[in-house]
Amino acid sequence: QVLCNDPELVLFASSIILIFDMTKLSFSKSTRRFCALVFLLHFFSVCWLPFLLPNQNDNPHVNEREGSESLLVPSTTPINTQHEMQPPEFFSHNLWKVVSDLELERCRSLSRSQIESYKVLMIWTTPPETVTIRNQWAIESLLRQHPCASIQVFSNTLPLDTFQTFSDLGFDVKVKRYDMSVEGNLVTPGSPGYRWVQRMQTHKNSKFFHVHTSDILRMLLLFKYGGSYIDMDHISLGQILGKSGPGRNVFGAEICKKHNPNCMELITMVKLDLIDERTIDNLDFPGRSGFHQHVGKNKARYTPCTGALLNWDKEHPIMASALMTADISYDPQCWGCLGPQLFGKLMKETTGNNNTNFDVGKTRILPPGVLYPVDYLDSADLLQRRVEEVERFIEETLPLGIHFYGKVTSD
Repeated sequence: QVLCNDPELVLFASSIILIFDMTKLSFSKSTRRFCALVFLLHFFSVCWLPFLLPNQNDNPHVNEREGSESLLVPSTTPINTQHEMQPPEFFSHNLWKVVSDLELERCRSLSRSQIESYKVLMIWTTPPETVTIRNQWAIESLLRQHPCASIQVFSNTLPLDTFQTFSDLGFDVKVKRYDMSVEGNLVTPGSPGYRWVQRMQTHKNSKFFHVHTSDILRMLLLFKYGGSYIDMDHISLGQILGKSGPGRNVFGAEICKKHNPNCMELITMVKLDLIDERTIDNLDFPGRSGFHQHVGKNKARYTPCTGALLNWDKEHPIMASALMTADISYDPQCWGCLGPQLFGKLMKETTGNNNTNFDVGKTRILPPGVLYPVDYLDSADLLQRRVEEVERFIEETLPLGIHFYGKVTSD
């Protein structure tokens, strides 16, 4: 019992001792030897054999391989919205232990300001049954990169204990309710976004109402609370939060679509210090017709995207300008006019007219290869490729994340 603490072995040993004590006179010598041999074999197999054989979970090369294969397909156990969610399988058991015992202990000792730098906001507005395994991957992959992340999923449809498994393991993942009305705490009379919220009932006739509501909610949350916003179909592959991230007030960017009038040329963005020239010297830019094709820096035209907004200050002027634009000139029939097109328009107007509403130099835009290495037209194709090919693509481009454009890849 001291050696291996195995109740089954203790029971077996007790039985053998009992046999020897009570029947030693009636058993032959050969029978007693046989019983002793069985006992020794069982003892060896239970107590000592596991220590002699290599443990796959303790093999660093095995864990490294498991990690690389898990970049895009981390878990096969989906979130069970009927409150029976299984433990995530994204981490190997050893990594779970390391994260739980060491990293999470450090997380609990962080100061309030340090915790703020790891704050992540997510939004879910559809029914619980629409949550898929990919949405769980988005959370798991982020926790793998940042175990100290404080993830707040703002939803009025998900049960409050949807992510209880993560909480039970020591991670900070919560569902939070929101009140998107003039009586709620997201807007006050005269604040940016108040007029749009005030007229929200009249906007419901728009076929894009749910998209626009999510767009406004995203801006309101970042304006009020600051932190990072990440879509729940964005897989994190690198350090993006806090001091280890790519900076403050960061947009990701996509290659501009032809029908988007609010694009900015890369050269102009470099001159305005929106993009750090050092990050683009040796970087290939994904092309429109496949993630193996690229365009040169001189021809690149970008638009800021809203699927991953990193490390934002509270009440940032560009968020205020975006919300005020929605208050004044909202077009309910324009799909992207509260998303990427809006921020592209604001930046273009500001840089073109020397507008002083906000200093564009205090925001940053990452080249597409960093957060959006695959165009939305090619994201479904990426999911169909062999694991080895996807791994090679990731090793060559070294993105910090991959966006999977939920509607495009949902099937």
